[in-house]
Amino acid sequence: MGVQGDNRTYAHPLAITSNKTWDALDKISSNITNATKEINRVLVLLNRTRHPLGILGAGSERSVPAELKDLVFNFPNEDRTLTLDRIKLLQKIDNIVMQEIQNAGLYDKIWQFPTVLIPIGCKHFESVVLRPVTSKEAMTASFARIKRHILKRITQKILNTGKIDYIFYDITNKPPGTIEWE
Repeated sequence: MGVQGDNRTYAHPLAITSNKTWDALDKISSNITNATKEINRVLVLLNRTRHPLGILGAGSERSVPAELKDLVFNFPNEDRTLTLDRIKLLQKIDNIVMQEIQNAGLYDKIWQFPTVLIPIGCKHFESVVLRPVTSKEAMTASFARIKRHILKRITQKILNTGKIDYIFYDITNKPPGTIEWE
């Protein structure tokens, strides 16, 4: 549910790549979500070894040359519903994230840290969204500005599972976004 009352809860996320500072990304995110009702979240792609060229839906008739197939986000042909395997994968990834946050001494500084598994990718058809926020009362929240070297370590450990294609960092504040993903 959204706090805007204007259907932005049902809008789309936008993924970007950037090395800008957290303050600069905060402004970019706010500008995008305030100017575009169709976008309610801005994500930064953390593992930028390959740059996605676009998104193809399941059964898309568009042809992509073989050498580019691993550079395109795809939605899997089969349903990606809630299964025991997906639950176990998410639990494993969430454990990695929480352990690294505790090791970095950040556990008590982050108000909430949802880890989200989304069925988008190029090989494994799974990606992760990290959504750490700081807040005092939950009516408003800001994305947590975790140091890049900590995120790099988290990203590498998640990729080492061999089951995730992309890792995103949600830089959307509340409002306009919600803390959790629906």
